[in-house]
Amino acid sequence: MKRTISVFIASPSDLANERRYFKEAIKQLNVGFGDGANVEFVPLGWEDTLASTGRRNQDVINKEVDECDVFILVMYRRWGQNALDAEPYTSYTEEEFYRALERWKKEESPEIFVFGDYILDKPIWGCYSTFKWRQTMKTIGFDAPYFTDDKKARLYLEKVRWPNGPICPHCGSNEKHYSLKSKEDSKKPVREGVWKCKKCRKQFSVTVGTVFEKSHIPLNKWLFATFLICSSKKGASAHQLHRMIGVTYKTAWFMFHRIRYAMDQKPKGKMTGTVEADETYVGGKGHGKRGRGAEKKTPVFSLVERNGSVRSMPVERVTSVNLKAIIREHVEKTATIMTDDFLSYRGLGREFSLHHVINHGNKEYVRGNVHTNTIEGYFSILKRGIVGVYQHVGKQHLHRYLSEFDFRYNERKVDDAQRSVLALCGIEGKRLMYRDSSAERRIAM
Repeated sequence: MKRTISVFIASPSDLANERRYFKEAIKQLNVGFGDGANVEFVPLGWEDTLASTGRRNQDVINKEVDECDVFILVMYRRWGQNALDAEPYTSYTEEEFYRALERWKKEESPEIFVFGDYILDKPIWGCYSTFKWRQTMKTIGFDAPYFTDDKKARLYLEKVRWPNGPICPHCGSNEKHYSLKSKEDSKKPVREGVWKCKKCRKQFSVTVGTVFEKSHIPLNKWLFATFLICSSKKGASAHQLHRMIGVTYKTAWFMFHRIRYAMDQKPKGKMTGTVEADETYVGGKGHGKRGRGAEKKTPVFSLVERNGSVRSMPVERVTSVNLKAIIREHVEKTATIMTDDFLSYRGLGREFSLHHVINHGNKEYVRGNVHTNTIEGYFSILKRGIVGVYQHVGKQHLHRYLSEFDFRYNERKVDDAQRSVLALCGIEGKRLMYRDSSAERRIAM
Protein backbone atom coordinates (compact mmCIF):
# COMPACT_ATOMS: atom_id res chain seq x y z
CA MET A 1 0.00 0.00 0.00
CA LYS A 2 1.39 3.38 -1.02
CA ARG A 3 1.91 6.14 1.49
CA THR A 4 -0.18 9.27 0.76
CA ILE A 5 1.70 12.58 0.82
CA SER A 6 -0.15 15.91 0.77
CA VAL A 7 1.14 18.64 -1.53
CA PHE A 8 0.75 22.44 -1.38
CA ILE A 9 1.65 24.62 -4.32
CA ALA A 10 2.57 28.31 -4.54
CA SER A 11 2.76 30.29 -7.77
CA PRO A 12 2.51 33.86 -9.07
CA SER A 13 0.22 32.68 -11.89
CA ASP A 14 -3.55 33.05 -12.06
CA LEU A 15 -5.92 30.29 -11.00
CA ALA A 16 -6.33 28.77 -14.47
CA ASN A 17 -2.61 28.36 -14.99
CA GLU A 18 -2.28 27.27 -11.35
CA ARG A 19 -4.39 24.17 -11.88
CA ARG A 20 -2.54 23.24 -15.05
CA TYR A 21 0.88 23.61 -13.45
CA PHE A 22 -0.32 21.86 -10.30
CA LYS A 23 -1.49 18.85 -12.29
CA GLU A 24 1.78 18.68 -14.22
CA ALA A 25 3.86 19.03 -11.06
CA ILE A 26 1.99 16.19 -9.32
CA LYS A 27 2.42 14.01 -12.40
CA GLN A 28 6.16 14.68 -12.51
CA LEU A 29 6.52 13.87 -8.81
CA ASN A 30 4.59 10.60 -9.01
CA VAL A 31 6.46 9.40 -12.12
CA GLY A 32 9.93 10.61 -11.15
CA PHE A 33 9.93 9.75 -7.48
CA GLY A 34 6.60 8.36 -6.22
CA ASP A 35 6.75 5.01 -8.03
CA GLY A 36 10.30 4.26 -6.87
CA ALA A 37 9.64 5.20 -3.23
CA ASN A 38 6.17 3.56 -3.13
CA VAL A 39 4.32 6.81 -2.35
CA GLU A 40 1.49 8.74 -4.00
CA PHE A 41 1.35 12.52 -4.01
CA VAL A 42 -2.12 14.13 -3.69
CA PRO A 43 -3.04 17.84 -3.90
CA LEU A 44 -3.83 19.74 -0.70
CA GLY A 45 -4.16 23.40 -1.72
CA TRP A 46 -2.62 26.32 -3.55
CA GLU A 47 -1.70 29.98 -3.17
CA ASP A 48 -1.76 32.37 -6.10
CA THR A 49 -2.33 36.01 -7.01
CA LEU A 50 -6.09 35.62 -6.56
CA ALA A 51 -5.65 34.99 -2.84
CA SER A 52 -5.39 38.75 -2.30
CA THR A 53 -8.78 39.38 -3.94
CA GLY A 54 -10.66 37.34 -1.38
CA ARG A 55 -11.13 34.28 -3.58
CA ARG A 56 -9.13 32.31 -0.97
CA ASN A 57 -8.73 32.98 2.73
CA GLN A 58 -5.16 33.69 3.83
CA ASP A 59 -5.67 31.87 7.13
CA VAL A 60 -6.64 28.75 5.22
CA ILE A 61 -3.54 29.12 3.06
CA ASN A 62 -1.26 29.48 6.09
CA LYS A 63 -2.82 26.38 7.68
CA GLU A 64 -2.25 24.34 4.52
CA VAL A 65 1.38 25.44 4.34
CA ASP A 66 1.84 24.45 7.99
CA GLU A 67 0.29 20.99 7.47
CA CYS A 68 1.54 19.91 4.03
CA ASP A 69 4.11 17.16 3.54
CA VAL A 70 5.48 18.66 0.31
CA PHE A 71 5.65 22.33 -0.72
CA ILE A 72 6.02 23.04 -4.45
CA LEU A 73 7.00 26.41 -5.84
CA VAL A 74 5.82 26.81 -9.44
CA MET A 75 7.36 29.80 -11.21
CA TYR A 76 7.34 30.57 -14.89
CA ARG A 77 8.47 34.12 -14.10
CA ARG A 78 9.71 36.00 -11.02
CA TRP A 79 8.12 36.12 -7.59
CA GLY A 80 5.10 37.98 -8.98
CA GLN A 81 3.59 41.40 -8.43
CA ASN A 82 4.66 43.44 -5.42
CA ALA A 83 2.33 43.30 -2.42
CA LEU A 84 2.75 45.90 0.33
CA ASP A 85 0.90 43.81 2.93
CA ALA A 86 3.33 40.91 2.33
CA GLU A 87 6.25 42.72 3.97
CA PRO A 88 9.07 41.98 4.58
CA TYR A 89 8.62 40.00 1.36
CA THR A 90 7.81 41.42 -2.05
CA SER A 91 4.87 39.16 -2.91
CA TYR A 92 2.48 36.55 -1.53
CA THR A 93 4.33 33.77 -3.35
CA GLU A 94 7.63 34.69 -1.74
CA GLU A 95 5.92 34.94 1.66
CA GLU A 96 4.48 31.41 1.39
CA PHE A 97 7.79 29.99 0.24
CA TYR A 98 9.74 31.41 3.15
CA ARG A 99 6.99 30.34 5.57
CA ALA A 100 7.53 26.76 4.38
CA LEU A 101 11.29 27.26 4.52
CA GLU A 102 11.22 28.43 8.13
CA ARG A 103 9.07 25.44 9.03
CA TRP A 104 11.56 23.11 7.35
CA LYS A 105 14.43 24.60 9.36
CA LYS A 106 12.60 23.74 12.59
CA GLU A 107 10.89 20.45 11.70
CA GLU A 108 12.75 19.22 8.58
CA SER A 109 9.34 19.29 6.94
CA PRO A 110 7.87 19.87 4.41
CA GLU A 111 10.02 18.67 1.55
CA ILE A 112 10.42 21.64 -0.78
CA PHE A 113 10.51 21.44 -4.57
CA VAL A 114 10.90 23.99 -7.35
CA PHE A 115 9.00 23.48 -10.60
CA GLY A 116 8.95 25.84 -13.57
CA ASP A 117 10.74 27.51 -16.48
CA TYR A 118 12.60 30.30 -14.69
CA ILE A 119 13.60 30.66 -11.06
CA LEU A 120 15.32 33.97 -10.35
CA ASP A 121 16.29 34.16 -14.04
CA LYS A 122 17.94 30.72 -13.90
CA PRO A 123 16.49 28.42 -16.62
CA ILE A 124 15.27 25.09 -15.28
CA TRP A 125 12.60 22.59 -16.19
CA GLY A 126 10.95 19.68 -14.44
CA CYS A 127 10.84 19.13 -10.71
CA TYR A 128 13.99 20.09 -8.83
CA SER A 129 14.54 19.78 -5.11
CA THR A 130 14.97 23.19 -3.54
CA PHE A 131 17.76 21.67 -1.50
CA LYS A 132 19.84 22.21 -4.64
CA TRP A 133 18.94 25.90 -4.70
CA ARG A 134 22.02 27.10 -2.89
CA GLN A 135 20.91 30.74 -2.72
CA THR A 136 18.15 29.95 -0.23
CA MET A 137 19.14 26.94 1.86
CA LYS A 138 21.66 24.23 2.49
CA THR A 139 22.16 21.53 -0.07
CA ILE A 140 21.01 18.03 0.78
CA GLY A 141 24.63 16.96 0.69
CA PHE A 142 26.80 15.79 3.54
CA ASP A 143 25.48 18.48 5.92
CA ALA A 144 22.00 16.95 6.20
CA PRO A 145 21.04 16.60 9.91
CA TYR A 146 20.58 12.82 9.74
CA PHE A 147 24.25 12.44 8.75
CA THR A 148 25.44 13.97 12.02
CA ASP A 149 22.76 13.06 14.59
CA ASP A 150 22.02 9.43 15.45
CA LYS A 151 18.47 10.15 16.66
CA LYS A 152 17.54 12.08 13.54
CA ALA A 153 19.07 9.30 11.45
CA ARG A 154 16.83 6.75 13.20
CA LEU A 155 13.71 8.87 12.66
CA TYR A 156 14.63 9.35 9.01
CA LEU A 157 15.16 5.61 8.44
CA GLU A 158 11.84 4.86 10.16
CA LYS A 159 10.09 7.13 7.64
CA VAL A 160 11.83 5.39 4.74
CA ARG A 161 11.30 1.82 5.94
CA TRP A 162 7.85 2.29 7.50
CA PRO A 163 6.03 5.04 5.55
CA ASN A 164 2.67 3.84 6.94
CA GLY A 165 3.83 3.11 10.48
CA PRO A 166 6.01 0.44 12.14
CA ILE A 167 5.76 -3.16 10.93
CA CYS A 168 6.97 -5.95 13.19
CA PRO A 169 9.87 -7.79 11.46
CA HIS A 170 9.13 -10.90 13.57
CA CYS A 171 5.47 -11.56 12.67
CA GLY A 172 4.75 -8.96 9.97
CA SER A 173 1.97 -7.30 11.94
CA ASN A 174 1.21 -3.65 11.18
CA GLU A 175 -1.06 -3.05 14.17
CA LYS A 176 -0.58 0.02 16.33
CA HIS A 177 2.68 -0.96 18.03
CA TYR A 178 3.91 1.19 20.89
CA SER A 179 7.27 2.71 21.61
CA LEU A 180 8.98 1.62 24.83
CA LYS A 181 10.05 4.37 27.21
CA SER A 182 12.16 4.08 30.34
CA LYS A 183 11.06 5.23 33.77
CA GLU A 184 13.06 8.04 35.27
CA ASP A 185 14.49 5.87 38.08
CA SER A 186 15.05 2.77 35.91
CA LYS A 187 18.37 0.98 36.46
CA LYS A 188 18.17 -0.59 32.99
CA PRO A 189 16.81 2.13 30.73
CA VAL A 190 15.42 1.20 27.31
CA ARG A 191 17.31 2.78 24.46
CA GLU A 192 15.47 5.11 22.13
CA GLY A 193 13.79 3.66 19.07
CA VAL A 194 12.69 0.33 20.59
CA TRP A 195 9.14 -0.78 19.73
CA LYS A 196 7.01 -3.62 21.09
CA CYS A 197 4.73 -5.62 18.82
CA LYS A 198 1.09 -5.56 19.86
CA LYS A 199 0.54 -9.03 18.39
CA CYS A 200 3.59 -11.21 19.12
CA ARG A 201 4.83 -9.06 22.05
CA LYS A 202 8.42 -9.06 20.77
CA GLN A 203 10.65 -6.01 20.78
CA PHE A 204 12.19 -4.58 17.63
CA SER A 205 13.80 -1.47 16.18
CA VAL A 206 14.12 -0.03 12.69
CA THR A 207 17.39 -1.92 12.10
CA VAL A 208 16.06 -5.41 12.98
CA GLY A 209 15.84 -7.59 9.90
CA THR A 210 18.11 -5.34 7.82
CA VAL A 211 21.77 -5.14 6.83
CA PHE A 212 22.20 -2.68 9.73
CA GLU A 213 21.06 -5.15 12.41
CA LYS A 214 23.29 -5.51 15.52
CA SER A 215 25.78 -3.01 14.16
CA HIS A 216 27.70 -0.93 16.70
CA ILE A 217 28.26 1.79 14.11
CA PRO A 218 25.98 4.81 14.72
CA LEU A 219 23.09 4.90 12.30
CA ASN A 220 23.95 8.38 11.04
CA LYS A 221 27.29 7.00 9.81
CA TRP A 222 25.46 4.23 7.96
CA LEU A 223 23.27 6.79 6.21
CA PHE A 224 26.33 8.90 5.39
CA ALA A 225 28.07 5.87 3.85
CA THR A 226 24.94 5.02 1.85
CA PHE A 227 24.69 8.54 0.45
CA LEU A 228 28.42 8.58 -0.34
CA ILE A 229 28.38 5.39 -2.39
CA CYS A 230 25.09 6.27 -4.11
CA SER A 231 26.28 9.73 -5.13
CA SER A 232 29.70 8.63 -6.44
CA LYS A 233 29.36 7.66 -10.10
CA LYS A 234 32.45 5.46 -10.08
CA GLY A 235 32.21 4.31 -6.45
CA ALA A 236 33.91 5.35 -3.24
CA SER A 237 36.85 3.58 -1.62
CA ALA A 238 36.80 2.15 1.89
CA HIS A 239 39.88 4.24 2.67
CA GLN A 240 37.95 7.39 1.85
CA LEU A 241 35.06 6.33 4.10
CA HIS A 242 37.29 5.39 7.03
CA ARG A 243 38.95 8.82 6.88
CA MET A 244 35.66 10.70 6.62
CA ILE A 245 33.69 9.04 9.45
CA GLY A 246 36.50 7.93 11.74
CA VAL A 247 36.24 4.13 11.61
CA THR A 248 38.89 1.54 10.81
CA TYR A 249 39.54 0.54 7.23
CA LYS A 250 38.27 -2.97 7.98
CA THR A 251 34.99 -1.56 9.31
CA ALA A 252 34.58 0.80 6.34
CA TRP A 253 35.24 -2.05 3.91
CA PHE A 254 32.55 -4.20 5.51
CA MET A 255 30.08 -1.30 5.70
CA PHE A 256 30.33 -0.80 1.96
CA HIS A 257 29.84 -4.52 1.35
CA ARG A 258 26.65 -4.48 3.39
CA ILE A 259 25.37 -1.50 1.42
CA ARG A 260 26.26 -3.23 -1.85
CA TYR A 261 24.19 -6.17 -0.66
CA ALA A 262 21.26 -3.79 -0.11
CA MET A 263 21.77 -2.48 -3.66
CA ASP A 264 21.37 -5.97 -5.11
CA GLN A 265 18.19 -5.80 -7.21
CA LYS A 266 16.09 -8.79 -8.13
CA PRO A 267 15.29 -8.87 -11.87
CA LYS A 268 11.74 -7.70 -12.66
CA GLY A 269 10.85 -10.01 -15.50
CA LYS A 270 12.79 -10.56 -18.69
CA MET A 271 14.39 -7.85 -20.80
CA THR A 272 12.54 -6.71 -23.92
CA GLY A 273 13.06 -4.43 -26.92
CA THR A 274 16.65 -4.00 -28.08
CA VAL A 275 19.14 -5.75 -25.79
CA GLU A 276 22.90 -5.42 -26.12
CA ALA A 277 25.13 -8.26 -24.86
CA ASP A 278 28.87 -8.20 -24.32
CA GLU A 279 31.58 -9.41 -21.97
CA THR A 280 34.63 -7.80 -20.42
CA TYR A 281 37.46 -8.73 -18.06
CA VAL A 282 37.97 -6.99 -14.72
CA GLY A 283 40.38 -7.28 -11.83
CA GLY A 284 42.50 -4.15 -11.97
CA LYS A 285 45.53 -3.21 -14.02
CA GLY A 286 48.01 -5.92 -14.89
CA HIS A 287 50.68 -6.94 -17.37
CA GLY A 288 50.28 -9.38 -20.18
CA LYS A 289 47.41 -10.09 -22.56
CA ARG A 290 44.41 -7.76 -22.54
CA GLY A 291 40.80 -8.51 -23.45
CA ARG A 292 39.56 -12.05 -24.03
CA GLY A 293 41.84 -14.57 -22.37
CA ALA A 294 43.51 -12.03 -20.05
CA GLU A 295 45.36 -13.66 -17.16
CA LYS A 296 44.39 -13.11 -13.51
CA LYS A 297 41.16 -11.39 -14.51
CA THR A 298 37.55 -12.49 -14.15
CA PRO A 299 35.13 -12.43 -17.10
CA VAL A 300 31.99 -10.32 -16.57
CA PHE A 301 28.97 -10.74 -18.82
CA SER A 302 26.37 -7.96 -19.08
CA LEU A 303 23.04 -7.36 -20.75
CA VAL A 304 21.62 -3.87 -21.18
CA GLU A 305 18.28 -2.68 -22.51
CA ARG A 306 18.46 0.41 -24.69
CA ASN A 307 17.16 3.27 -22.48
CA GLY A 308 16.64 0.72 -19.73
CA SER A 309 18.44 -1.33 -17.12
CA VAL A 310 21.59 -3.42 -17.01
CA ARG A 311 22.27 -6.85 -15.52
CA SER A 312 25.83 -7.99 -14.89
CA MET A 313 27.28 -11.20 -13.54
CA PRO A 314 30.71 -12.83 -13.24
CA VAL A 315 31.14 -16.01 -15.27
CA GLU A 316 33.72 -18.75 -14.99
CA ARG A 317 34.25 -19.11 -18.75
CA VAL A 318 32.93 -17.18 -21.75
CA THR A 319 31.76 -20.20 -23.71
CA SER A 320 28.78 -20.36 -26.03
CA VAL A 321 26.93 -22.63 -23.60
CA ASN A 322 27.42 -20.29 -20.62
CA LEU A 323 26.59 -17.03 -22.42
CA LYS A 324 23.53 -18.34 -24.27
CA ALA A 325 22.13 -19.86 -21.08
CA ILE A 326 22.30 -16.46 -19.37
CA ILE A 327 20.70 -14.72 -22.35
CA ARG A 328 17.83 -17.24 -22.41
CA GLU A 329 17.25 -16.71 -18.68
CA HIS A 330 17.09 -12.91 -18.83
CA VAL A 331 15.83 -11.94 -22.31
CA GLU A 332 12.43 -12.43 -23.96
CA LYS A 333 12.28 -14.39 -27.20
CA THR A 334 10.70 -11.38 -28.95
CA ALA A 335 13.71 -9.13 -28.19
CA THR A 336 16.32 -7.96 -30.67
CA ILE A 337 19.83 -8.99 -29.63
CA MET A 338 22.89 -6.95 -30.59
CA THR A 339 26.40 -8.31 -30.07
CA ASP A 340 29.89 -8.07 -31.53
CA ASP A 341 31.35 -10.77 -33.80
CA PHE A 342 32.48 -13.09 -30.97
CA LEU A 343 31.88 -16.70 -32.09
CA SER A 344 30.08 -17.66 -28.87
CA TYR A 345 27.09 -15.53 -29.92
CA ARG A 346 26.48 -17.35 -33.19
CA GLY A 347 23.05 -18.93 -33.54
CA LEU A 348 21.12 -16.44 -31.37
CA GLY A 349 19.06 -15.44 -34.40
CA ARG A 350 17.39 -18.86 -34.36
CA GLU A 351 16.16 -18.36 -30.79
CA PHE A 352 15.26 -14.67 -30.70
CA SER A 353 13.36 -12.28 -32.93
CA LEU A 354 16.48 -10.73 -34.44
CA HIS A 355 20.24 -10.92 -33.90
CA HIS A 356 22.38 -8.12 -35.30
CA VAL A 357 26.17 -8.43 -35.30
CA ILE A 358 28.60 -5.51 -35.40
CA ASN A 359 32.00 -6.54 -36.75
CA HIS A 360 34.60 -5.03 -34.44
CA GLY A 361 37.27 -7.17 -36.09
CA ASN A 362 36.88 -5.10 -39.28
CA LYS A 363 36.80 -1.85 -37.24
CA GLU A 364 33.03 -1.53 -37.68
CA TYR A 365 31.44 0.12 -34.65
CA VAL A 366 28.13 1.59 -35.85
CA ARG A 367 25.85 0.51 -38.70
CA GLY A 368 22.67 2.52 -38.59
CA ASN A 369 20.96 1.50 -35.35
CA VAL A 370 23.21 -1.52 -34.93
CA HIS A 371 25.93 -1.05 -32.29
CA THR A 372 27.00 -2.09 -28.80
CA ASN A 373 27.97 1.41 -27.68
CA THR A 374 25.43 1.43 -24.82
CA ILE A 375 26.98 -1.54 -23.09
CA GLU A 376 30.50 -0.32 -23.91
CA GLY A 377 29.59 2.92 -22.11
CA TYR A 378 28.53 0.95 -19.04
CA PHE A 379 31.79 -1.03 -19.14
CA SER A 380 33.79 2.20 -19.27
CA ILE A 381 32.15 3.38 -16.03
CA LEU A 382 32.71 -0.03 -14.41
CA LYS A 383 36.39 -0.17 -15.38
CA ARG A 384 37.10 3.43 -14.38
CA GLY A 385 35.69 2.55 -10.97
CA ILE A 386 37.65 -0.70 -10.66
CA VAL A 387 40.94 0.76 -11.89
CA GLY A 388 40.66 4.32 -10.61
CA VAL A 389 38.87 3.91 -7.26
CA TYR A 390 39.14 0.30 -6.08
CA GLN A 391 42.46 -0.55 -7.79
CA HIS A 392 41.80 -4.27 -7.48
CA VAL A 393 38.70 -6.42 -6.92
CA GLY A 394 38.88 -9.94 -5.55
CA LYS A 395 37.12 -12.63 -7.55
CA GLN A 396 35.09 -13.72 -4.53
CA HIS A 397 33.66 -10.20 -4.05
CA LEU A 398 33.14 -9.20 -7.67
CA HIS A 399 29.39 -9.87 -7.66
CA ARG A 400 28.96 -7.28 -4.88
CA TYR A 401 30.75 -4.59 -6.89
CA LEU A 402 28.66 -5.46 -9.95
CA SER A 403 25.50 -5.00 -7.86
CA GLU A 404 26.76 -1.54 -6.90
CA PHE A 405 27.48 -0.40 -10.47
CA ASP A 406 24.27 -1.98 -11.81
CA PHE A 407 22.21 -0.19 -9.14
CA ARG A 408 23.67 3.25 -9.85
CA TYR A 409 23.25 2.75 -13.60
CA ASN A 410 19.66 1.55 -13.28
CA GLU A 411 18.75 4.49 -11.01
CA ARG A 412 20.66 7.08 -13.04
CA LYS A 413 17.51 9.07 -13.85
CA VAL A 414 16.95 10.19 -10.25
CA ASP A 415 19.11 12.48 -8.12
CA ASP A 416 21.54 11.39 -5.42
CA ALA A 417 19.07 11.83 -2.54
CA GLN A 418 16.38 9.75 -4.22
CA ARG A 419 18.93 7.11 -5.20
CA SER A 420 19.97 6.84 -1.56
CA VAL A 421 16.34 6.34 -0.52
CA LEU A 422 15.97 3.54 -3.09
CA ALA A 423 19.12 1.88 -1.73
CA LEU A 424 17.72 2.08 1.81
CA CYS A 425 14.51 0.45 0.55
CA GLY A 426 16.67 -2.60 -0.27
CA ILE A 427 17.94 -3.22 3.27
CA GLU A 428 14.82 -5.19 4.24
CA GLY A 429 15.25 -8.90 4.96
CA LYS A 430 19.01 -9.00 4.34
CA ARG A 431 21.88 -9.87 6.69
CA LEU A 432 25.55 -10.13 5.89
CA MET A 433 28.08 -11.21 8.50
CA TYR A 434 31.77 -10.34 8.22
CA ARG A 435 32.81 -13.99 8.26
CA ASP A 436 30.42 -14.65 5.37
CA SER A 437 31.62 -11.72 3.26
CA SER A 438 35.24 -12.75 3.81
CA ALA A 439 34.64 -16.31 2.69
CA GLU A 440 32.35 -15.77 -0.29
CA ARG A 441 33.07 -17.83 -3.35
CA ARG A 442 29.97 -17.27 -5.43
CA ILE A 443 30.88 -17.30 -9.14
CA ALA A 444 28.20 -17.95 -11.75
CA MET A 445 28.82 -20.91 -13.96
